[in-house]
Amino acid sequence: MARPKPKFLATIRERLPKGGRLLLAVSGGLDSVSLAHAASELSEELNLHLEIAHIDHRLRPSSSKDASFARSLAKKLRLSFHCTRLAKPPKGSNIEDWARKERYRYFAQVLKRRKLDWTLTAHNANDVAETLLMRLLSNKEPHSIQFQDERRKVLRPMLTLTRREITAYAESKKLKWVEDPTNAKDIFLRNRVRNKLIPLLAKEFDPRIVETLANRAVSIAEDIDGIYSDIGDALTTLAPLPFGSKAWLRAVKSELKNLHPAYSWRLAERLLRTRLGFNLGRARSKRLVDLLLGGKTGLELPGRLSLRLKNGGIEISQL
Repeated sequence: MARPKPKFLATIRERLPKGGRLLLAVSGGLDSVSLAHAASELSEELNLHLEIAHIDHRLRPSSSKDASFARSLAKKLRLSFHCTRLAKPPKGSNIEDWARKERYRYFAQVLKRRKLDWTLTAHNANDVAETLLMRLLSNKEPHSIQFQDERRKVLRPMLTLTRREITAYAESKKLKWVEDPTNAKDIFLRNRVRNKLIPLLAKEFDPRIVETLANRAVSIAEDIDGIYSDIGDALTTLAPLPFGSKAWLRAVKSELKNLHPAYSWRLAERLLRTRLGFNLGRARSKRLVDLLLGGKTGLELPGRLSLRLKNGGIEISQL
């Protein structure tokens, strides 16, 4: 029988806020079930109020059974239970992105209704490693899953724990969980990374590849956080000015011309994100910097939008 490493509970204990009113996001899988049991085990010591939330995505036939399992777990742990069934995703949408947004939207609703402080999710070191590889393979900017997401009010107390350590805890407690049959299928990029690429890297290059990648992801996140901290003053200076006005564009130029390229495109991206609701990415943001500094007169944006210089300022319009 596997014995849990002391690190598991010690890590959870360190990451949970004393006296917190916490919502446990439970899918029914190994990770979230282990987190629910660990939090329950520590609840008296840390004076925690715990509740459980489950989301039925209706993406596979067995999803209703997962909801029943999560409900039974909440009953076993004597915790309040919240559950919702999602409508079908819009046609042509990215299912993973859609499901993630719907999950966080529901968690936020429960937090507000129940006057809770944080949602706890069971993201772990394997998830961090997988996400880093996925973003590199997809030619996206690398970033790391954060332990604390202040905007969404989410805590991820297992972020430094590997799935091996989580499994050891679950087996030592003889916990039961449900297996998502789609995890074994190579439909999604994450599954291919998890089931094929990481085992290959562990076998051929580094047995501790998960820890190596997770540590590297944390370092990248720290560097990026440092950059955004440095451009914070510029964002604060620009915030009171009417977006797109002459005064706004003049002030933006003044800020951008003194910045290193690694900073300037991120500042430009942040300035537009408040209007667009999404990130432009490095390549398009660099073209945006050129426009803002006067090197271009227009830029096409996702969603059939256009950005143009007009009357000494800029204007976003529909194509």
